[in-house]
Amino acid sequence: MDDPTPSPDRMVAHGIARVRFELFVRDRERSIRFYEHALGFTRERKNRWNSSRYTQIVNGSACIGLCPLASLPANHYFRAATSDRLGVGTEIVFEVDDLPAYARRAQLVDAIFEPIARRPWGLRDFRVIDPDGYYIRVTESDEESTEPRT
Repeated sequence: MDDPTPSPDRMVAHGIARVRFELFVRDRERSIRFYEHALGFTRERKNRWNSSRYTQIVNGSACIGLCPLASLPANHYFRAATSDRLGVGTEIVFEVDDLPAYARRAQLVDAIFEPIARRPWGLRDFRVIDPDGYYIRVTESDEESTEPRT
């Protein structure tokens, strides 16, 4: 009888359809405004999950769920966060087609932490930090880079 467990190479062949992640935040409305104004996200109004405890925001294929930290049970892993920067140790990367346009948008709301710079791996990016301390790198796509890598 054949083993019904797929081999790792067979599982990888199917790929991941979509990446969605959740951020646990202190003030959900403030976080929604930040992502809308600084990075162009919009509320997913027709999502069945949107409620007073969860809001889904999207920009292209990037999907973020924003959840109030206070709504988690007292024994939840994320409630143990003792830092003002909930995302310490995590870097969220958004790849965009028009890096200068995103940088101008983020600059308008004074969200830039590190301005556009060319990085050692050859691409340009800028960095922002959201209201809860999540560190975000906004980078040009490899295909959009117009300058040769050094």
